[in-house]
Amino acid sequence: MRYLRIISALFLIAVATANSFSQGKNGSRIIPEPVFIKFLDGSYAVTAMTKFYMPFNSVKNSALPNILSELFYKSTGIRPEVITATNKKARSGLNLILNSDWDSTIREEGYNLTVEDKIIRIAANTEAGLFYGFQTLLQLIPPGDEDNILSGQKKIEIPCVEVTDYPRFQWRGLMLDVCRHFFTLDEVKKMIDEMVQYKFNILHLHLSDDQGWRIEIKELPDLTKTGAWRVPRTGLWWEREPPAEGEPASYGGFYTQDQIIDLVKYASERHVQILPEIDVPGHSRAAIALITI
Repeated sequence: MRYLRIISALFLIAVATANSFSQGKNGSRIIPEPVFIKFLDGSYAVTAMTKFYMPFNSVKNSALPNILSELFYKSTGIRPEVITATNKKARSGLNLILNSDWDSTIREEGYNLTVEDKIIRIAANTEAGLFYGFQTLLQLIPPGDEDNILSGQKKIEIPCVEVTDYPRFQWRGLMLDVCRHFFTLDEVKKMIDEMVQYKFNILHLHLSDDQGWRIEIKELPDLTKTGAWRVPRTGLWWEREPPAEGEPASYGGFYTQDQIIDLVKYASERHVQILPEIDVPGHSRAAIALITI
């Protein structure tokens, strides 16, 4: 868990540093900087009575409503009522709208976000666009306003704004090395949760290396029985003691096939694609160990 926190911190520092100039330019806290943003007078007050209106097909066929409701709760302490909306009529609350006519300006993953004093609208061509527009909405919550719920004020003020955004790059990836240091399934899911806040869409999983084989292959059980474990060592690699004869290989772990299926589903629901990497022919000592013991 300590290594995941370090990686997450370095990741967020890099993103924030890369966007520090653009934040100063538009005055927002949105990362990455939107294609267009215009702040307006006033604010929208989120309360316990705020409702989410979702497009019917989205509610019926995906996990999007539950995911967005949970994200909002974690950010604000408010769990909004989710209501099926069968048309585009804007209602007081948060309105998520799937465009019936394709908007070529925002493309597949873009969105238009409007916050007014009575209504919030997020319109997109796809659910991915709605999801990313919602991430931008969460970033618009002023720092500390989430504490209003705990203090009894029971409302959060989101500034009125117009945002049009779409990704500059189709591939927005992050690599996680689970070989040299193994991360549990829950820790990888936490990394996905961190990624999507900044609209990354590819998680490159480094699943094999000299230090460990991390994915179950049922026809070759020794790959994980032997190859997923090493003797525990920390510190600079050139200062580490080599394994002693007979020393137990107790550090490591692997993901079962069911866990990988679960992870792919979890990522897909958050519009992240898992890119698995099996490192061969080099960096293969974890696999070669099977024929040398």
